[in-house]
Amino acid sequence: MEAPRGLVDRLCTIPDSTEPAAGRTNRGGMLWRYALAASVFVAVAAAGLTWRMSSHWDSVQDYVVDHYYHDGIALLADADDGTAEGVSAMLADFGARLDPVLAGTVSVVKKCPTPDGKGVHMVLNTQRGLVTLIYMPHTAVTDGERFDFDGQEAFLVELESGSAALIGSPQQQVSQLHGLVQTSIVALESKA
Repeated sequence: MEAPRGLVDRLCTIPDSTEPAAGRTNRGGMLWRYALAASVFVAVAAAGLTWRMSSHWDSVQDYVVDHYYHDGIALLADADDGTAEGVSAMLADFGARLDPVLAGTVSVVKKCPTPDGKGVHMVLNTQRGLVTLIYMPHTAVTDGERFDFDGQEAFLVELESGSAALIGSPQQQVSQLHGLVQTSIVALESKA
């Protein structure tokens, strides 16, 4: 997070009520202004980092809507017809794998925050258009829960390990992907 443009210049124009002694410059007044500017910058940056690191969602629904508006629309615009590189490796980082049938529909993939840690945000290129799939490895949901927001439909899927959210237009009937997603994202077998 950056300090507002011109902040240091505005702080430097604050009049200093102390007059320098004869023959000396007012170095203390300038240092005070720079210290004030640095303090403001550090406070703004700390607040921004704290906000980004905190789980500020009251529910999974709040998270899905917030994350969709943060990343979802841009990732849909970046989608192409090819399979995204690294989807298997990315899911393996979370102890899961993606069935090759579903993996073949992935056109964009990236790591993202979830309510309970990190997860994976994917765009699926389906017969009914682009669908967003967010894998949340440590988040529990009510399987089959559905909700609408701003012309989009979200459908929650309970998985063997974690959960997922499917997001698309009502015409895409994302709920029909429930079974495919539920059987396609599976936990990796642990090595004994």
